[in-house]
Amino acid sequence: MRITAIHELDDIFHAFGIDEKRKKIISDSVHDAIYQTCYKPGTDLKNSQTIELFAEGIPDDVTPAEILVGAYLLGAVLSDTRRKMEASKMADFLREQLSKAMEKPDNNPEP
Repeated sequence: MRITAIHELDDIFHAFGIDEKRKKIISDSVHDAIYQTCYKPGTDLKNSQTIELFAEGIPDDVTPAEILVGAYLLGAVLSDTRRKMEASKMADFLREQLSKAMEKPDNNPEP
C-alpha cells in the first residue's frame, strides 16, 4: 500500500533541494511508519509511535531540511492538512522555520 500524497508535495521537496533519491528514502520512511501504525492489520498504535517509527527509518546522514520535510509529510498524511495550504505557501513557511532553526548555535555545527 502506498499513500498518494507524495506527488502533491514535490514543490516542498524541490524548495529544499532534496533530490529524487533522498525524497524516496524520506517518503518510504513515512509510508512504512504510517503502514505499521495505521494500516497493518491488528495494530492500534498512537501518533507518537508513528513518529518514533519514522525517526528509526531515516538514514543517519539525514539533513535538517530532510527531517523538516519528512516531519511535515508525516503530519500531512496523519492529519490531512496538506489540503488546507497550497504546497508553495507551505514551502515558504518551512523555509522560514528552517532558517530560524539554523540561526541557533546548537543547530549549526562547525564543519
